[in-house]
Amino acid sequence: MSAVMDKTVLMPVYDTYSGNGSNASYNITGFISLKLCGYDKTEKGACYDSSVPMTGDDMQVRFVSFSPISGDISTVCGIAQACAYDNYVIGLVR
Repeated sequence: MSAVMDKTVLMPVYDTYSGNGSNASYNITGFISLKLCGYDKTEKGACYDSSVPMTGDDMQVRFVSFSPISGDISTVCGIAQACAYDNYVIGLVR
């Protein structure tokens, strides 16, 4: 995680999923850009906001942008094809 500290990362956002593990399927609704500002309460980057302290193994991220998608993205590499991306899927909560 220290390799992406203070850098903007793009992550897929989903609304529903089925299955689990390597058999999981996600309905991707968009992509969110976030900047990692801190993690594990001790690792803090330049964008860390001390007015919102972390506890335990929290992460502090800064929202950059959200890009919704529409239509079929099943042909995008990494969604339905064998491509390697070191990302996690994020579920946004309102």
